[in-house]
Amino acid sequence: MYEKPHMTVTNCIMAAEDYFPITYKVNVIEDVMKIGFFVWATVGLALIIALILVYSSTVRELKNAKHIRDNIFVSDKVNTPAVYGVIKPRIIFPSSITDKYVILHERAHIKRQDNLLRIIAVTVACIHWFNPLVWLFLKLYISDSELACDEVVIAKLPRSEHKEYALTLLRHTESRTVYASPFGGAGVKTRIEHILSYKKLSLLSVISFIILTVFTAYFLLTNSGG
Repeated sequence: MYEKPHMTVTNCIMAAEDYFPITYKVNVIEDVMKIGFFVWATVGLALIIALILVYSSTVRELKNAKHIRDNIFVSDKVNTPAVYGVIKPRIIFPSSITDKYVILHERAHIKRQDNLLRIIAVTVACIHWFNPLVWLFLKLYISDSELACDEVVIAKLPRSEHKEYALTLLRHTESRTVYASPFGGAGVKTRIEHILSYKKLSLLSVISFIILTVFTAYFLLTNSGG
C-alpha cells in the first residue's frame, strides 16, 4: 500500500485539503464573486421588471385620455402636464385648460426625444444600481433636460414673456414620474432663476466662442505628439 511521504510543509492556513497530492479548497474569492453576481443580477432585474410594470400600468390608465387637438390630450389620471409615450408621444393635461407655454415646453421634450433618453438613463441606473453616483447622475440628467427645454422655449419668446413663463411653471406641481417629461419637473427654483436671468448670446459672443473652440482644437491636435 502506497504511503504518503513525510513532508516538512505544514497546512497551518488550511488552504489545502491534503499534503500530497496538494488539492486546494474552493477559492473563497470565487465564491464571493458568484454571490455578488447573483445579488447584482437579481436586484437589477427586479428594478427593470418594476419599471416595466409601472410603465405598462400608466399606459393602460392613460389609454382613454380625451383628445383635444393635434397630439394634445386630457386625463384626470395625471396631476401635471407631461409628455407620455415614445413612438407616438402625447402631451396630456390634467384638465381641458391648456397653456401655450406648457405646450411649447413639452414639444421641446418631444423634439429632443427626452422620453426615450430618460428610459435609457433609468435602465442604465437599474443595471448599475449598486453605484450611488449613477443615481446622482440620473437626477442631474433629468434636471438638465428640463433646463434645456426651458432654454429652447425662452429663446423663442420675447423678454416680456419670460416672467409669465416662470409664473406658469409655479402654477404646476412637481412630478416624480421617471418615464415621462413633466412641465413642473425637478429643480423648479433653479429653473425659475435660470428663466429670469436668461440672456441670448450676442453675435460677438458666438463668434468669440467659435474662434476659441477652433483655436483650442488646433492647439490640442498639433501638440498631441509633443
